[in-house]
Amino acid sequence: MFVFKRLEQNSKGKRGHAYGLGSSQYREQAPSSRVPNGLARNLEMEMRVGGLETSLQSVRQDVAEVKQDVSDMKQEFASTRDAINQLLQTLRP
Repeated sequence: MFVFKRLEQNSKGKRGHAYGLGSSQYREQAPSSRVPNGLARNLEMEMRVGGLETSLQSVRQDVAEVKQDVSDMKQEFASTRDAINQLLQTLRP
């Protein structure tokens, strides 16, 4: 009972007292255009965030592939260097 009285005290807004969800006060006869615009904006933001997450995931994958390629190139350079050193050793008198 105390909770409901406390809720009633705290539920006074710009339009007066809020009598609970579903009351006639919350039913808008002619909803404003702000609601659909707000939903569209929220959807757009969600899609942007989803697109950014997808892009970030693909960038991370690309970076991992570049790291692997660089590692492979280092190994190939090392083996080439060793082959050149062996060739130079055989050419020396």
